Amino acid sequence: MKELWNRIAGTLGGWEARYRTRSLGPFEPTRWVWSRGLALGCDHNGGLTFVRGQRGARAPLRFDPRAFDAVKDGDLVWTRLIALPQFLKEALPRIRGRFALLTGDEDWSIPGSFEGSAALLASDRLVYWFTQNPDRGATHPKLRALPIGLDFHTISNGPRWGHDRATPAEQEAELEALRQQMPRNEDRLLLAHADFHFNKRKDQTWGDDRDSVQRALEGNESVVFQKNKLKRIDLWREKTRYAFVVSPHGNGLDCHRTWESLVLGNIPIVKRSSIDSLYEGLPVVIVEDFREIGPESLKKWHAQHADAFERADVLERLTNQYWLERARRMVRQEL
Repeated sequence: MKELWNRIAGTLGGWEARYRTRSLGPFEPTRWVWSRGLALGCDHNGGLTFVRGQRGARAPLRFDPRAFDAVKDGDLVWTRLIALPQFLKEALPRIRGRFALLTGDEDWSIPGSFEGSAALLASDRLVYWFTQNPDRGATHPKLRALPIGLDFHTISNGPRWGHDRATPAEQEAELEALRQQMPRNEDRLLLAHADFHFNKRKDQTWGDDRDSVQRALEGNESVVFQKNKLKRIDLWREKTRYAFVVSPHGNGLDCHRTWESLVLGNIPIVKRSSIDSLYEGLPVVIVEDFREIGPESLKKWHAQHADAFERADVLERLTNQYWLERARRMVRQEL
C-alpha cells in the first residue's frame, strides 16, 4: 500500500513539476558546485522535470525509465537519492553500458539509508558510484564521495530567505558580484562566524546536534554568533568579514554552508566524519571537537590556509566541472 501511495504521489508530483518547469524560467548549470548542477551535467538524468521538480518533504518524483535506455560505456548517470528504489528496479535492468552513477539532492546517507545499496553495487554495469553523504559503511571500492555544493534550487522555485524567486544564473551573478568586492581571507577578522543556530532539526542523524554545538561554543570569544536572521545576500556579505565559518553537520553529513563558505572565501571548520575525503586540497579545518576553536588554533589554521583562495586549483575544486570531469576520467580508466 505504501509503495502504491508513493507511486500515486510521485505521479501527481510529476504533473506539478512539469508545470513548474514550464513556468519558472531557465534552469541551467552554474559554475560553482551545486547538486542539481551536477545532475544537469550528466549524460542521463531522467529529464529536466525530474531534476528540477523535486521539492522538500514530498514523495519522490518518478521518472520515465526509458530515459536511461541509451546509456553507453563511460557515461555519467544521475538520479536523486530518494529515487534510488525506482532506479534499481526499473532503470538499471534497461541499462547495457558500463557507467558511473551520481546521486544526491537529498539527506539520505549511503549505503545506510538505501537497503538496495548492495544489489546496486553488485551490478557489473556500475563502475563507480559517486554520492553525497557516504556514511561509515561506505567502504566498497566503487563508492566515492560527492559534494552537496551550494543551494541554487530553493530560490529558483519561489521566494525564500528574503529573496524573490530568481533563476540559478541570477543567483550566481549576485554571488559573483559580491566575490568581486569581498576582502581576501588574509585581510579578514581572525574569528569564526556562526549562523547554524538558526537552522536546527530535531531529527538530525549525524554528529553532534546543533544545540550541543551551540552550547559548546557559547562564551567562546573566537566565535561570533549571528544575532539576527538576514536576507541571504546580506548574510553572505556579513560572512566575508570573517576568516572562518563554523559548519556542523546538517540532517545529512554534508552541508550547503560548507561549500557556500568556501566560495565566499571563508575557511570552514567541520567535524571529522566519513566525508573528509571531499576536503582534500581545500582550505577546510577538520576538528574532533568544536571546542578546539580558540585564538591560538585560529592563528595556526589561518597560517596554513589563508592563501589557498588565491590558487586556481583550489577554486577549480569548487566547480561542477571539476567533479564531473573527475567522474568521467575515473570511469573511463576502468573500461
